Amino acid sequence: MSLGVYDYYFRIVTPLGYPDMTETIALPCDVRYYANPGDAEPVLTLTKGTNVHVGIHDANGSSIFCWPDYQKGWRYGSPLAAEESTGDTGTAMYFVRTADLKKVAKTFVDMNWDVLSRIFNSYSKTETTNSLVLRIDRSLYQEGCFDSPDL
Repeated sequence: MSLGVYDYYFRIVTPLGYPDMTETIALPCDVRYYANPGDAEPVLTLTKGTNVHVGIHDANGSSIFCWPDYQKGWRYGSPLAAEESTGDTGTAMYFVRTADLKKVAKTFVDMNWDVLSRIFNSYSKTETTNSLVLRIDRSLYQEGCFDSPDL
């Protein structure tokens, strides 16, 4: 399924005046990707401490932005890109737990709070973290397309 038609809804515009934003972080936990929600064995596991690129500018690439699932607590998207990765995940998309992405997003927010507090100026760190992870859910809901169980 091509989701590119919705891509313009999910971009975060950051001014060029924030060159100090760090988009590479060490994972705070293992992040497991599954072929289907609830599978016993993951297809891919990124281990705690792995340096990954946490893109916030591209909804369809390697990013913390993932599509909501019909089941609460699951997302669908491309795996985060490990810094030392030699393989290309290409357009591979998998299911990942929302809680894992929130832990990753929290680490990203903590590292970049000086910058993000200016972008999300009335939000707390927790609200900013949730806003990043559930960004697609909110956009789809506002457009009347989908009512995510994670909202």
